[in-house]
Amino acid sequence: MSKHSLALGAAFAVVVSAQAADARVPMMPVTSKDGLITIAAPANEGWECIEHTTPNPYPTSLMRCRRKVAGEFFLLTVKQYQVPKEQVKTVDALAKQVFPEDYKTFYSTYQITSTAPVTHQSLSGIELHLDAIHAVKGELRKVEQIFAQGRNVFVLSAEGARVQFGSWKMVIDDWMAGARFKAITGDTTAAAPAKPPAVSPSDAPAKPPAASPSDAPAKPPAAGPGSPAPETPVKLPPPPLG
Repeated sequence: MSKHSLALGAAFAVVVSAQAADARVPMMPVTSKDGLITIAAPANEGWECIEHTTPNPYPTSLMRCRRKVAGEFFLLTVKQYQVPKEQVKTVDALAKQVFPEDYKTFYSTYQITSTAPVTHQSLSGIELHLDAIHAVKGELRKVEQIFAQGRNVFVLSAEGARVQFGSWKMVIDDWMAGARFKAITGDTTAAAPAKPPAVSPSDAPAKPPAASPSDAPAKPPAAGPGSPAPETPVKLPPPPLG
């Protein structure tokens, strides 16, 4: 597997070549510089991961992995931000009022197709599924999980071209399950990253996934903490040998 690393200060971006869709991919834990978020980052070809961290006026931490392959548009995001006491809202209000206002800003049109209760690190939240049309990217699909605890808001999301979105289901599931927020439990130890099943001589080799990253700007919800710092490429540790 070939990699091209771009040094930027003490951090690096890894952009590697394309691969197939419809399969589970290896993930590895990567923690943000401020220690608030740990993600399960895709560890195979065709991905680039970045982060934003902003301590002031309210702490914001965002980590994102996107596909960097021609013809694909897909990205995964984990975000935590803090709001002033007077802007604290329930997760229900965030899902029904705040986030839809953001969707109006980012998309030409959108429709929330379903909502469901969801739990992450024992914290209850709401999962939104939506279809949208972006002025540049065209027809998109998105799933977003929203959680709130005191002044902190936690967001897990996946977004991509509608026609490709279904092929990334396993990657989305592993991304959501592997994320950890230190503010919820005090621990950012990621869930055990998913690994492709072992291939015996009689088995066909597992296909890795393909998808579509959305370059819509990282959106702090209306009650959010303001603009994050510039993107910082994330250094991914080398994959295990063998």
